[in-house]
Amino acid sequence: ITVSGKAGTATGTVTDTGDKPVGGATVVLIPKSEKRRAGSQFYKTATTDQKGLFTIKSIDPGDYKAYAWEDVETQAWMDPEFVKPVESKGIAVTVDPSGQHQLQLKAIPGGT
Repeated sequence: ITVSGKAGTATGTVTDTGDKPVGGATVVLIPKSEKRRAGSQFYKTATTDQKGLFTIKSIDPGDYKAYAWEDVETQAWMDPEFVKPVESKGIAVTVDPSGQHQLQLKAIPGGT
């Protein structure tokens, strides 16, 4: 385990299929590493504001897939079977030490 003060940050927007901002959406960074997926501390989440904007700080460097759900049960994203049907809707993100990442996500409707 490497401990570093060089965590990354992700900011961005979540919109619906009509490119309108989605407030209250849950944004999740799911680690690609199977070992990291076993620990909830490696998942990073945020909720969008009324303009669809979000910020996630203190992201451990590594590879993730970013998703945004309009409505989702807390930690449902930790179940690979829950994520499998929407896997193609995620965006791959490689977080570099001290990296700043800008994401444009489309909301997945209704927790599906």
